[in-house]
Amino acid sequence: MSRRRPPKLHPRTEDRGHDRARTSRVRSRVCKRARAAMMEGQGKGGAWMMAREHEGKASGTAEPLTEELLRELRTAPDPMQFIDAHSITHRTLPAYLNELLEAKGLRRSDVVRAAGLNDTFGYQIFKGQRNPSRDKVLQLALALGCDLVETRRLLQAAGANELYCKDRRDAILIFCIDHALSLQQTNEELYRFGEPTLGPGSE
Repeated sequence: MSRRRPPKLHPRTEDRGHDRARTSRVRSRVCKRARAAMMEGQGKGGAWMMAREHEGKASGTAEPLTEELLRELRTAPDPMQFIDAHSITHRTLPAYLNELLEAKGLRRSDVVRAAGLNDTFGYQIFKGQRNPSRDKVLQLALALGCDLVETRRLLQAAGANELYCKDRRDAILIFCIDHALSLQQTNEELYRFGEPTLGPGSE
């Protein structure tokens, strides 16, 4: 009995199939990395809680292990005692942006330009006069060369949703940030997978 030859797909159909498979593999790897980070940290809570988060990336000083802080918080008689002991305050977006600028030795004008933002709009974000959208924060994160932890902190400071590895577009963004891709390279990946790019007109 002769075997039937499978029908030959149109090249574009095959490309879409390969892209879907690649996206699935990327999302799987990203989710595994997120789960590993959670296991090393407190085991629940933020998706990108790392076992060793270094505040020193922005301020030059290493912070204690997250698990140690969690243990201390659980045994503290009063949450305010813990907050005061570690000088925990709400991080504003302008303050953290300027911390990152100083820590990375970058100029604001260069970062605003690399993020594809209008000069005036970028200046207003750094001064706290404008509230950027989630995508604009991500553009700044890419222009600053932020890692996943720094990106999470920027999104938190902006009051925006953190990146979620089970969201298709977010999974691609996480992959690009983790691989230190530029804004242009990130947009190329988003476009290749049929997802909205970051830039003018993005929300």
